[in-house]
Amino acid sequence: AVVIVAMTAIQFGSEFIGHQKFHSVDLGSVVVDSYGVIGFGAIALYARRAWPIWATSLQILSLSSHFARQVDKSVSPMVYALMKSSPTFLVLLAVIVGTAAHVRRLRANGTDPGWMGW
Repeated sequence: AVVIVAMTAIQFGSEFIGHQKFHSVDLGSVVVDSYGVIGFGAIALYARRAWPIWATSLQILSLSSHFARQVDKSVSPMVYALMKSSPTFLVLLAVIVGTAAHVRRLRANGTDPGWMGW
């Protein structure tokens, strides 16, 4: 949750620096998506869970949309907006699924195995 809150704060902060445009690469979103890849990637390295891997993969998709936009300027602004934003919303779904799995394990076993018990 800390990574998502930080990503949101960075995104809101970048709005004050420059308004979000979809006609060119949005540098604020590049920073946010890079932070998401690093943050969720760090969690995925140490967690014995699937959702951080999903979240990292989705953030890599979102980050790669900026590269695609830079390479091909003919990409529609609407397509760019969807490519860069949709995976991040799916990250929220991954966190919800991970939380639901945690609650299910707690109800079934009364405990949940530690994250770092590789």
